[in-house]
Amino acid sequence: MRFEVEKIRYRKEGLAAGRADAIAEGKADAKAEIVLGMLEDN
Repeated sequence: MRFEVEKIRYRKEGLAAGRADAIAEGKADAKAEIVLGMLEDN
């Protein structure tokens, strides 16, 4: 029983870390698009 609880906890922690990474990557992509747009406009 304890193993199952630990397994669920690690899965939730992994999902949270994955979401945080995806959000950070999305923010970096958005910033890059803004900079490229500004460079095109001078």
